[in-house]
This record gives sequence, structure tokens and C-alpha cells, in this order.
Amino acid sequence: AGQAVNAHLLFSDAEWRELAEAFELSERELEITKCLVADLKEATIASLLGISRHTGHTHLERLYRKLEVSSRSSLLVRLFARYIEANPRPAPVSAPSRRVDRRTRRPVG
Repeated sequence: AGQAVNAHLLFSDAEWRELAEAFELSERELEITKCLVADLKEATIASLLGISRHTGHTHLERLYRKLEVSSRSSLLVRLFARYIEANPRPAPVSAPSRRVDRRTRRPVG
């Protein structure tokens, strides 16, 4: 069951652990989060994890509360925002601007 979900993961194991720690997620909440990122429906998640739909829904509600969101799309935005915040990319380096003579189109100075 876990293999079906693993094929769709976007983060490394270390990144998932960092996200779980940042949001204080339980192992089960992390499993459910991975399923949500893989775009699985609640019934499929419950079946994969061997839990009832009611239990899955309860975990999902707790997950939404911890991340302070009210929908799957908001949860995904929150996860990716946290990931970007924790893994900033350096600003692109731009080439120095050069002044050019309009008539000759040659660099000035």
C-alpha cells in the first residue's frame, strides 16, 4: 500500500520529517498528508491505511487544525510555503548593466 503513495512523493524523507516537526504532525497525520499531496481521495486514503473513513476524516480534521487551514488546497499551499521558507534559493545573479552608444552600439566607458 505504501508503494502506491511513495511513487507520488514530492519531498525527500528528510524534508517530510522537517515538515512533520514544523507542524507537530503525528506519524498518521504525516501519512495522510503524503496521501493528500498524492491527490488521493479520503476513501482511498482510508483503504490504503487500513482505517475507517470516519477515522480518516477525524485525522484529516486534526491535520487541518494543526496547519490552520480549512481545505486540501490550503493545506498544500501551506506545506509548499513552509518548504520554500525553509529552503530559500539564492537570488539570481544578473549581468552588470552596460551603457551603449546609441549610434555606434558600442559599450561606453
